[in-house]
Amino acid sequence: MRTTRVHTAVVLSALAVVAVVVLRCAWVSDDAFITLRTVHNALSGYGLRFNPAERVQAYTHPLWMALLLVAHAAVGSPWYAAAGLGGLVTLVGLAALAFPPTPDGERTEGAAAALALFVGSKALVDYATSGLENPLTHLLILATAVSVDRGQGSARHLARTTALVALAVLTRPDMGLLLLPLWGLHAWRAGRSGLPGVLLGAVPLVAWEAFSLVYYGALVPNTAFAKLGTGIPRLELLAQGATYLAHPFHHDPATALLLCGLPALALATPRPALRAVALGALLHLAWVGWIGGDFMAGRFLTPAAFTALVVLRSTPLPRGLPGALAALGVSLSLALPTAPLRAGPAYRGFEAHEGIVDERGFYHRGSGWLGGGVPGEGHAFARAGARAREAGKRSVTRATVGLFGYYAGPDVHIVDPLGLTEPLLARLPARYDPHWRIGHHRRPKVRGYDPVAGTPPEDPRLAALYARVVRLTRGDLLDPTRWWDGVWLQIAPPALPPLRFADALPALPGRVHVTPVGACLPVDPPRPANPVVTGEYDDTLVIVWVRGDRSEARHAQALDDGDFYPYSALQGRPKGDVDAICLYPGTKDGQQDVTVTGL
Repeated sequence: MRTTRVHTAVVLSALAVVAVVVLRCAWVSDDAFITLRTVHNALSGYGLRFNPAERVQAYTHPLWMALLLVAHAAVGSPWYAAAGLGGLVTLVGLAALAFPPTPDGERTEGAAAALALFVGSKALVDYATSGLENPLTHLLILATAVSVDRGQGSARHLARTTALVALAVLTRPDMGLLLLPLWGLHAWRAGRSGLPGVLLGAVPLVAWEAFSLVYYGALVPNTAFAKLGTGIPRLELLAQGATYLAHPFHHDPATALLLCGLPALALATPRPALRAVALGALLHLAWVGWIGGDFMAGRFLTPAAFTALVVLRSTPLPRGLPGALAALGVSLSLALPTAPLRAGPAYRGFEAHEGIVDERGFYHRGSGWLGGGVPGEGHAFARAGARAREAGKRSVTRATVGLFGYYAGPDVHIVDPLGLTEPLLARLPARYDPHWRIGHHRRPKVRGYDPVAGTPPEDPRLAALYARVVRLTRGDLLDPTRWWDGVWLQIAPPALPPLRFADALPALPGRVHVTPVGACLPVDPPRPANPVVTGEYDDTLVIVWVRGDRSEARHAQALDDGDFYPYSALQGRPKGDVDAICLYPGTKDGQQDVTVTGL
């Protein structure tokens, strides 16, 4: 009895500290307001749409969207609905973690260590209230692990586990990969007798996909088309993914400690279910590296970090070791000014690195609990949206569409050049940019295109594509032609070849003026190319070898050694024939004059 009281007192005290820290760091991200605009339009009678004129799924988390819809309807304020829901789900998940219904009883030290490491992890605290789906994914990871751990291999138990996995996929699609080993363990235990349970548990996912197919005309969200068809070479994505995975070692040591400790915890635990969920978390980290990570520091790392807390909580470790790990993680965290325990009204975050930003730091002023003004409404993007609404604008082209879009209101149609909310641009190849930033892949401007007036693009191929998009997103739901358009738009090749080099200006060897959009020199006939480039002092140049419509290699070279510095761009040069050499300034908005010879 005394042990129970001590455990309860320790856990409740730790949860109180977590609640205070989460509240002080509370904020809501711009991406969350993309979903909140859809929610607000649904509550206003326009349907689940970002722009009322088009049925477009601009969110990737249907289950989280549904919870936000209920919270928004109950609270009225988008900021308090999103931050409050995230904070509540976070505390519920941590309480379930600290008081688990498992046969081993209480492990006070492990529970306290898990809660302390949560507070030390900048990523876990940041996305507890961001309005994104992270808290719900954490809760479902824990629930699925408990379900498998306590399951007896029957069809009924497998149905419960399958339903939890289905809900996790509806919260974020890549959670299916994280939970696959865990679900596979339960399915293997159940054998063939578990098939009815699988069918029953999959009902939520099947029901949503059926609704999505009828309403949106697609099985995947619009964002999938916008973010997956970038054309970025795989080696560049892998390099960016490695940078993303290494990022917490510089700015979030508690999270880095959890990620590094996950394999050791998986080996230390005697429970097959915990080993399976740890394996799934490691697979998910590999997937994050494969796709190039994300621009939000830590966002894609929280599922694996929380999994480490789940395994730590229930793994029998030598006495004192969990406490030592927690003390180390919190101490390392406190050494940095961005630590959650040190955050306050003046918080600004760390500087961006390789396109990875402290998203809470960027939106803290105006969209943070301690950021000044009315949370959400006080941010510059929200004020810009309100001005667009008051000015009576009918259409705006803008890349940051969340806060702006929510406060601009449904009467302002937003064209997103990144394609996240735009059904036509999402299906066009991204413009090539040697300074690309993960998650931000701009489409080229389409001449003549006006979605508000319904004016199709001037290019006849794009006009034909736009006609299909219009029927799919604006036509009668039961129109047979619309159904065919939906199938065609998901499986057909692009209407145009990749346009990544279309903006680059044509040039010939000799004196070349390199603008921000680049300059391309033909290699005719196609052959291996090794140009020699001379440039002004203190310039940097990016050279890209092109074969067909793809970049085969890229090399950056500093031209900073004397008035003119000739160099032979051998590093990264492809061995085979190329059709063109494209040159870009070393900075995103720079331009320079160079001399090109040797082609």
